[in-house]
Amino acid sequence: KKDVLIKDVLVYLNNNYREKITLDQLSKKFRASVSYICHEFAKEYHISPINYVIQRRMTEAKFALTNTESPLAEISWRVGYENVDHFAKLFMRHVGCSPNDYRKQFKNSLVEQAYLLPNT
Repeated sequence: KKDVLIKDVLVYLNNNYREKITLDQLSKKFRASVSYICHEFAKEYHISPINYVIQRRMTEAKFALTNTESPLAEISWRVGYENVDHFAKLFMRHVGCSPNDYRKQFKNSLVEQAYLLPNT
């Protein structure tokens, strides 16, 4: 039962990461204490539920930054942040550079790779 509950929490987080998610909300939804959910989730996945949501959002943002020309505000909103400045700060903290720098670095590495490919 415990394993099923924590897997259900993971599925819920993956399906709803764009929404505002709180630990109290998870506690009510899954009828378990906040401490129980946090402890068991961290034991199973080696990350807290909230940090998992942040990582999930950052992964989605990195994909959007490198595969679309969408403006930062749109990407921020799409991954669950209403405030683009807050999103940019979190991105910097978790990824190590600004979203715009991330996009530029990716584009620069693609250009370098194109030049490094041998002519056949």
